[in-house]
Amino acid sequence: MRTTSIRFAAALLALWPTLVGAGVLLEIYEIQGSGMFSPYVGQEVETRDNVVTFVSTDGFFIQTPTSRADASEETSNAIFVYTGSVPSISKGTLVDVSGRVVEFQRAGDAANEALTEIVDPVITPLSSGAPLPAPVTFSPRGDRDQPENAIERFEGMLVSVPAGIATSGADRFGDFYMVTGNDRPFREPGIEPGASNIPPGIPVWDGNPEVFEVAGAKAGDEARTIVAGSAIGAIEGVLTFAFGEFQAWPASPFAIAPIEFPRSVRSRRAGEMTVASQNLLQLTSNAPRIEKFSRLIREILRSPDVLAVSEAQSLAVLQNLAARITADDPSIRYSAHLVPGNDSYHVGFLVRDTFPAASVEQFGRDLTVPGRPDQKLFDRPPLLLRGSYIANGAPFELSILAVHLRSLIDIETSDFARTKRHHGAVELAELIASLPADIRLVVTGDFNAFEFTDGYVDVLAQITGAPSLGALIPVEPVENAKRLTNQTVIATAAGGDRYSYVHGGNAQVLDHSLTTAALDAWVRGVEFGRASADAPDALSGDSSTAIAASDHDAPVLYIITDANGNGVPDDREQCDAGDGAAGRRRLVRLFCR
Repeated sequence: MRTTSIRFAAALLALWPTLVGAGVLLEIYEIQGSGMFSPYVGQEVETRDNVVTFVSTDGFFIQTPTSRADASEETSNAIFVYTGSVPSISKGTLVDVSGRVVEFQRAGDAANEALTEIVDPVITPLSSGAPLPAPVTFSPRGDRDQPENAIERFEGMLVSVPAGIATSGADRFGDFYMVTGNDRPFREPGIEPGASNIPPGIPVWDGNPEVFEVAGAKAGDEARTIVAGSAIGAIEGVLTFAFGEFQAWPASPFAIAPIEFPRSVRSRRAGEMTVASQNLLQLTSNAPRIEKFSRLIREILRSPDVLAVSEAQSLAVLQNLAARITADDPSIRYSAHLVPGNDSYHVGFLVRDTFPAASVEQFGRDLTVPGRPDQKLFDRPPLLLRGSYIANGAPFELSILAVHLRSLIDIETSDFARTKRHHGAVELAELIASLPADIRLVVTGDFNAFEFTDGYVDVLAQITGAPSLGALIPVEPVENAKRLTNQTVIATAAGGDRYSYVHGGNAQVLDHSLTTAALDAWVRGVEFGRASADAPDALSGDSSTAIAASDHDAPVLYIITDANGNGVPDDREQCDAGDGAAGRRRLVRLFCR
């Protein structure tokens, strides 16, 4: 009889959590599991005697004390408790928590990523002043071969992030991307990771898994003005998943070493002219933004002779910008040129009086996407400017083709997006092929394409005739195609300065300067004016600085001209004449090496 009573009591004790609604009694690492999702999703659980490590605005993190922590590196010892409002609990409190397990995702989050939470919690504080577990080192690797849970296994835990560099400017929330160490990550060829049904031979990018996000503003407002490239000191806090990204949430301020910013392009040398292109980020007649772009063009781009622009709302907007530049510096006079396209914002030109325009012509406005007569091929049709540089003696004839091609949006999921990008590139190549064989031509602007294949479409290979690493839509042959030189790639061959845009913490080139063979011998390099791609969003509304005028940095192309019109670049004449005189020797050393 006594034995039966003991067995009944033991059975009742085992069932007690379920009977009272407390749930299965588990350690945190058991709730988390070793995969991307908890094995207890949707179930009621209870976990006891864990310490509060970080308090947020809508919940708090708890972690298993060191003495009970799971020895496995595949499971997290921490979890987020969602309260829905600021919890009345302090860091260092030892607590019991029961509630339901969920994997919280927002619209757009990857299917295999979410934040494991305990919701509708019952919280029982036990004591205060408990020691926090020692943080684990968090330094993601940059190699491709990693387990799926490489970061997930740290979710919610106290982490120590070694020093590194910011790989983006801070956004409006104070969040920024970084890597540990000093190697800035760049976009590489191929399709982004995670795509399915990719045929053999198509390159796949690894996504730079070493990049992660930091919610910098949680450590103070100083983080809101972080510039990409800034040195970031060691960070201690918790690692979580929020807004589609794994984020480190600092628990205390961290060191930020600023860099020189903004950075202007170099001054011109004798006989040089410059051609630049700038995305104006949907510029309207907003006076503070007009003032900001005036600063950018004058101070950072050093007032190029021709500026091809994209995303200008109207000709009147460009005229306002030209007038503002002259008001700020009467020695600089621009004329504005714009032909409306099929979008709300358009490509155009600002042209200095050093380069009087002979003509401006738009191409392809009425073309449609093959198989889709209801869809225009070019939202922003190419615009060709013909003219001559006259500020160095004999007129130097030059043509500039301004482009703003279809964006990368939906490229991973939409056959239409890929088709439109491909045929836009083919049509542009055919347009260039139709121009005179000996034309001195610059093709510049926002190509919305990398210098290499994105794996779906190889826009630049299609336009320039360069070899392709492969794409789902292969490059098409174009009759009488001109082979173009991507001067942007040549000028930034070392790679460290090869970017005009930053996305997800990865530096990449979307804005290019291409030249025909007839112009190649006259080119003297490309530089990017650094004021926008690396900038913090917090300064975008500050008209007293050029910083964050746009989200693209502008490539500035340097071209030597021909003062006496004899067909020899001015700086090469000094080389050909020898180096007898001291002054000539200096010129030779400057230009002829």
